[in-house]
Amino acid sequence: MLRIKRGKIPLVRIDANMLFLSRIVVDYFVLFNQRHNCFRSGLLPSLFWGAALLLYPTLVWSSPFQIYGFGARGIATAGARTATTDSYHAVFYNPAGLMRGSNASVGFGAMAIAPSVTVQQARSDSPYPAITPKSNAGVLLGANLKPGGIFKDRIALGFGLYQPVVRPSRLEALDPRTPQAYYYQNLPDSLGFGLSAAVRLHDWVDLGVGLQMIAGFDGSGFVDISPSLNQVSHRSLRVDFVRRYAPTVGLAIHPTSTLDIGIAYRGSLAFSYAIPLDVHLEDSAVVKLEARGTSKWTPDIVDVGIAMQLPFARLALTVSYERWSAAPSPNGLFTTSVSSSSAERAGEEPALSTTPIPVDLGASDIIVPKVAYEMTIDRAWAVRLGYAYRPTPLPEPRGAVNYLDTSAHVLGAGASFQTAADPPLTIDAGIQWQYLVPRGIPKDDPADPVGNLNFSGNLLVGSVEIRHQF
Repeated sequence: MLRIKRGKIPLVRIDANMLFLSRIVVDYFVLFNQRHNCFRSGLLPSLFWGAALLLYPTLVWSSPFQIYGFGARGIATAGARTATTDSYHAVFYNPAGLMRGSNASVGFGAMAIAPSVTVQQARSDSPYPAITPKSNAGVLLGANLKPGGIFKDRIALGFGLYQPVVRPSRLEALDPRTPQAYYYQNLPDSLGFGLSAAVRLHDWVDLGVGLQMIAGFDGSGFVDISPSLNQVSHRSLRVDFVRRYAPTVGLAIHPTSTLDIGIAYRGSLAFSYAIPLDVHLEDSAVVKLEARGTSKWTPDIVDVGIAMQLPFARLALTVSYERWSAAPSPNGLFTTSVSSSSAERAGEEPALSTTPIPVDLGASDIIVPKVAYEMTIDRAWAVRLGYAYRPTPLPEPRGAVNYLDTSAHVLGAGASFQTAADPPLTIDAGIQWQYLVPRGIPKDDPADPVGNLNFSGNLLVGSVEIRHQF
């Protein structure tokens, strides 16, 4: 689907039917295992990877997990899961955590996002009214397993998936002069997917590796228009989807029965696009247009976590280093040139051309501290709290561009209920509130068409998840 609107570049849509297909396949391999006990025979890993590979071509971790967390427990603990993560949640937080927990599990959940972001403009008649993030909701799916036989307790595999259902996965690059929430505007409306594997190096050391995947696209278009006949005499369009990858690496260390240490790295990813279009007006003129840029960019992230087991409780701390200083220009870059047909054939310079100017965000690297407290009430019930502070990586946009951001206090809470059945069924619920610290932005130019700005807001996200262990 290709659409061009005022102040926007084309939007990309990803087919939501992929989620339904994945659910059918995963349910199939779970039921097949229950009937035929193929976990030990090695068939379950084959079916597991078959389900994962069906989803492989066009998916990415650029998703709400980067902002809110993965799963109800991650949301409730404000993302402080590097040292405590297990099951398929480890695919995102620390792939080495796949070695923890049960031999296999399958989970399904729902997630709702309700942002309330406020942008106050000094000029109410500005030609660039602010655009704020919209509410969204989606479903998540995950599975993990430890093969038997010679690999028993030595390796583990996992995958996780998120599909937005209210606002589908999309690509958006607004006019840089339009006031917009840089961190929250586009990134949450993304389909997310990840694959990971872990291996036990020692009785108290696990190593995990994974892959983030994203599909960019480029291509070309050609149109030959005959003004004398008032018709298009030739047209063609080519679009190539190009996969890009980034690694995830994790280490889990368990020096004592009450102490866990986790270290994880997630590589930077971005959705890049390039759409050139050549328009020929018979033998009179040639018009060349191109839209290109980078969207949904996420930085390199290093997480270091430590967790201590207390009587009836666990205290976890994670410190994240996020390399925002490498952020590329977020604006769409449009190139235009107009030449006579004879000048085009002769290789001469175009009579008219425009060169896009990338935006330098001036972003800085940040340190994000996260802390979580989890308490076990009895065999069935557990509760958890989490807090994080994310300082903004962006300076005040005092010039013509208006990419807005501010520091955020993140508070999460949640609970779990586990049935007495063997194997057990676990129901997790989590809620998170992000308070965006009000930020006033004065403009250097008194005649700025947008005027001074005030940016603030609150974001609520909730998730309910059901996980069945085997």
